[in-house]
Amino acid sequence: MVSKKYNNIATKGKAKSSCLVVITLLLLIFVGGALWLFLSPDPDEDTTSDAEQTVAPTPNDTIEITPALTEAANSYDELYEFSDGLAEVAKDRLYGFINAKGEAVVPPRYDDAHSFANGFAAVSLNDKWGFINAKGEEVVPCIYDRVSDYSEGIAAVCKADKWGFIDTTGKVLFPPRLRRC
Repeated sequence: MVSKKYNNIATKGKAKSSCLVVITLLLLIFVGGALWLFLSPDPDEDTTSDAEQTVAPTPNDTIEITPALTEAANSYDELYEFSDGLAEVAKDRLYGFINAKGEAVVPPRYDDAHSFANGFAAVSLNDKWGFINAKGEEVVPCIYDRVSDYSEGIAAVCKADKWGFIDTTGKVLFPPRLRRC
């Protein structure tokens, strides 16, 4: 009799702990699903910035090699790939950008530059970095030691070996104070 009694208690304990594990897993799945739904972006919501809306051509477009583009390309020392409808060019170690027609959108005046990404290009003057838009307008002055390209409207920027984040207007979202980014 004694062994049966203890056996029933042990069985009930195992059943309770199995039930608790199942309930905990179901609760975690439910909470995770609710968070995923809550934090997922609305597919109908337009999250592109004004600069991203003006960028052309689309990824399916191709650049037509015209005599004007060929002539323009031959007038530069270096010509890089087109990105967001503009190609980085270099003349006498200064960098700028041309469009698909071969027109200089940004005449070569920067010490260094990155290709356009998400409507902006990082540019350098006097060892400091900033950003220009597809119209060639300086949207973030060249005040940073290093920068990353914009991704989803945010760029990492470095001052005095400390990293922070800015938006597409140059507004500081997180001041440079991180050692790594």
